[in-house]
Amino acid sequence: PSPVIVVGSTSLSWLGALHQRIHHSHCFVNARERLGGIKTKGSIGTLVSRAEPLMLRYFARGDVTLTSVCDGHADEFRAAGARNVMVLRNLPRTDFGDHVFVPPPASDSPLCLVVVGSLYPGRGLEPLICAVSMLAERGRPVRLEISGHGSPVYMNALDRLASAAPAGTVRLLGGCAPSEVHRRYQRGHVGTALYEPVDAANDSLSNKLFESVASGRPVLASNLTENSRVVSDYGIGWLTPVDIRGLMSAIDSLIEVRKELCEMGHNCHQLWLSNLNWQSEVQPLVDAVLHNVSSMGGGEAR
Repeated sequence: PSPVIVVGSTSLSWLGALHQRIHHSHCFVNARERLGGIKTKGSIGTLVSRAEPLMLRYFARGDVTLTSVCDGHADEFRAAGARNVMVLRNLPRTDFGDHVFVPPPASDSPLCLVVVGSLYPGRGLEPLICAVSMLAERGRPVRLEISGHGSPVYMNALDRLASAAPAGTVRLLGGCAPSEVHRRYQRGHVGTALYEPVDAANDSLSNKLFESVASGRPVLASNLTENSRVVSDYGIGWLTPVDIRGLMSAIDSLIEVRKELCEMGHNCHQLWLSNLNWQSEVQPLVDAVLHNVSSMGGGEAR
């Protein structure tokens, strides 16, 4: 029997507890949401989130380690009594993109903002398109490229908004293969991670933020708590409220610092290679699992 068990969700903590009762193992639990974070009516996740406070007695054990997706969630689990909590952000792997920095477009070309990923309400697309359109109408050198897929109804709505902008200002490029994601970011000067605070289950730390950094592009991010912490700690971009006025102000400021964006992008790229990548992020967990395997007499983790 394995001296370590890794459980993929708090909803399966009972499996870890059963394994420990039989084999006296150490359990690692992947806590993918904050305590009680999922509130969608009728969902299984809601039932699980309601049971999580009942699990806190189990999480307080010394032979249980929680992994959390961001610092804020980890702080909540610790405050609720969890003894061992590790932060494991969902960072891009080191094979995500180029290991040689690809410079952005020339600094005297219009500022190009980039959106990549699934397209749906709450990603800040409508106010972003409107902000870019209004700035372009005022003669400001800015454009926007959006890569991704959404529902037919939603894509039609975005197409109408984009068509109302000055010619060439907003482009809907469609989706791309995962291997091409970094190339889409590299078409522009600045990536975006603009999520609106409309979903209580949103951990507010966007994968898109790290994708942009790994592509060698600083990021314009919504000023949600976890985004704010990461952007401030690493100096990888700017924060903004996700409304038309706030976005116009932020983008207008970026237009004025286009000459600085190449150096900032290079710094972002180096951060990805040295620190903000999945291999670096997961290593402490691997070390902890192997340590527990060794200290408890061998075997293998399952």
